Amino acid sequence: TPTDGEVTLRSSNDDAGRVRVVVEDTGGGIEAGDLERIFRPFYQGRAAGDRSGHLGLGLAIAKSVIEAHGGRITAASEGKGSGARFTVELPTVAVEEARPPAPEAGSLASSGVSILLIEDHPDTALAVSEALRLEGYDVSVAVSVAAALERALEPYDVVISDLRLPDGNGIDLLRQLRSARPVKAIALSGFGSEKDVRACKEAGFDEHLTKPVALETLTRTIESLMAHAEAATKRLVTPRRG
Repeated sequence: TPTDGEVTLRSSNDDAGRVRVVVEDTGGGIEAGDLERIFRPFYQGRAAGDRSGHLGLGLAIAKSVIEAHGGRITAASEGKGSGARFTVELPTVAVEEARPPAPEAGSLASSGVSILLIEDHPDTALAVSEALRLEGYDVSVAVSVAAALERALEPYDVVISDLRLPDGNGIDLLRQLRSARPVKAIALSGFGSEKDVRACKEAGFDEHLTKPVALETLTRTIESLMAHAEAATKRLVTPRRG
């Protein structure tokens, strides 16, 4: 929104059991092709204005938080230069019912999957870790190779690491972590060439995901790795018959 622009906030609860909040501005607007993409993590779109320092994570975090509370968020705009309107709808709950439901059996919230996220950019680390926590994961964050190595013997299930770190790189880091004990690992980086992917796989990363990555893709990858690990464990402990 420009210096002389306006931001309008309205709320209502016209629908029984739901509250609606509308935030409307007179900013740069959103092009039609971006409306379905702006809630993806790291997506920055093509709106006018200086993007320096913008990671494209704010709306992704907002969507995760709102959906975790049973609501939804939508965006509308007439296009570039026409401002934008965001509508949030949330269910209302009676006071006596306002307690979190027990997690379903087998859900991520009760699975106890622990993740070590290695990311040196503070905003990215915060956004990704909070989004994963909302999905039910136990997430610890390390901002450097040194910090990650201090946690080498902690009981985490999956490592998610950027490749470029202030005191080294994710590939060398994984080799050092793997020397301590086996661990599933995902490379999450802005480097996505065929050479980068091959180097990650050769270093021992189980998967390579390129930023921007959708939260759904990241969680699906984690679930797949954990499923494979569980299947491998069952094969090792199941006695042979006969």
